[in-house]
Amino acid sequence: MDVLRLFRLGHLLQVIVGSLANESSLPLAEGIVSACRGAATGPRLAVIMPAYNAAATVAGVVSRLPIDRLVAKSAVESGRRFRSVRLYAVDDGSTDGTGEVLREIGRQGWIAVTVLTHAFNRGYGAAIKTGLTAALRDMHAPLGSEVVGPERAAVGDGTDVLVVLHSDGQYAPEELEDVVAPLCSGQADVVIGSKFLKGEAVRQGMPVSRFLGIAILDRLANLLFRTRGLEFHSGYMAYTSEALSRIRFRHLTDGFHFDGEMVVSAARAGLRIVRVPISTNYSAGVSSLKPAPYLLDVLRTMVRFGLRARSGKNV
Repeated sequence: MDVLRLFRLGHLLQVIVGSLANESSLPLAEGIVSACRGAATGPRLAVIMPAYNAAATVAGVVSRLPIDRLVAKSAVESGRRFRSVRLYAVDDGSTDGTGEVLREIGRQGWIAVTVLTHAFNRGYGAAIKTGLTAALRDMHAPLGSEVVGPERAAVGDGTDVLVVLHSDGQYAPEELEDVVAPLCSGQADVVIGSKFLKGEAVRQGMPVSRFLGIAILDRLANLLFRTRGLEFHSGYMAYTSEALSRIRFRHLTDGFHFDGEMVVSAARAGLRIVRVPISTNYSAGVSSLKPAPYLLDVLRTMVRFGLRARSGKNV
């Protein structure tokens, strides 16, 4: 590739990244200590972790969770931090001992762990649905679409926080505070961890072809669903329990595009969605995502949800 072509490619990447950064983004939060001001007891945090053949990486990912900065240790802190953190790890039919690694993490006792097991590999989306459902039931929160109406509860007033974190190390557990902070401060109902806002995705290892493909798909999806600046291909997602009560997430795909369908559903439900910048590490582990089936899943979602959006039907 000659210098001119490199220059043109660099310019194209700049244009795409610049077009994705708009009003749906937020600056990095100052941290959960200043952001979470709920009821005296504080909200609860559930970390949902789908895991498929992740025995080599999952313990390292969990060990990097900033538990000390997330959990209140005194009555003074209880209104500003989470009163508890629990990991809901879903072993999605792994054959490499992932389930035993997860159970050993729970036995160590430094983080509360619920291990949920699929007898066979049911898919990324199915694993997240299992984790979300178990966490919401433990929180005694309504499941998708059992609550109607425009009212929103503040985090800490009976509303808790759930965040999805991958087990392969692609997303940084250390950034969890920044991902959930807009929920705690009342700025958002749903948060998307953005690979694009920092402008470093390719430098951090994302293949240029994937970068361009995702950027183009995001642009098409925003046009189709009449949204602005949203991303539909991030796996670092956070929700309030009240927001999840308004999304029929159990009816969404069991496949890899579950997160994208969640974004579409949240937008159609009128929920406030913001992006925060995150780091990515594409050399951290081996992803089980297969590009061709994923693309077909994305196209099916765009057609199915697009037709509903154009007809005015609820997602």
